[in-house]
Amino acid sequence: MASKILIVDDDAPIRELVRMVLSDAGYSVVLASDGVEGVEMFQKENPDLVLLDILMPRRNGIDACKKMRESNAKHTPILMFTVSSNDENRRSAYEAGCNGYITKPFDAEELVKEIEKHLTSKASSLS
Repeated sequence: MASKILIVDDDAPIRELVRMVLSDAGYSVVLASDGVEGVEMFQKENPDLVLLDILMPRRNGIDACKKMRESNAKHTPILMFTVSSNDENRRSAYEAGCNGYITKPFDAEELVKEIEKHLTSKASSLS
């Protein structure tokens, strides 16, 4: 069964591009357009990995990451996926519980490799 990836990003063209890249790589993809919807989809869909933008309306990615971690999702990799490359956002993201930080624009092949790395690491930690 394909790993399920939740993409949380308020930029519709980016969401669709990432959905296509990950679908082509064999993943099942679930989409959310902001942090509030992202947390709801996270709880409902139980994804294997989350790609989470930082700068979004209603709830930013750092707050959404904290909320996801509070909902007992210690083993689900959460990767921040953002144009924000400043050190303060990066530090806040890791403090919130993210497992990785990918900046946009992104290379599709590198994105898939990073996701595979985190899914493999998750599988190892659970066995």
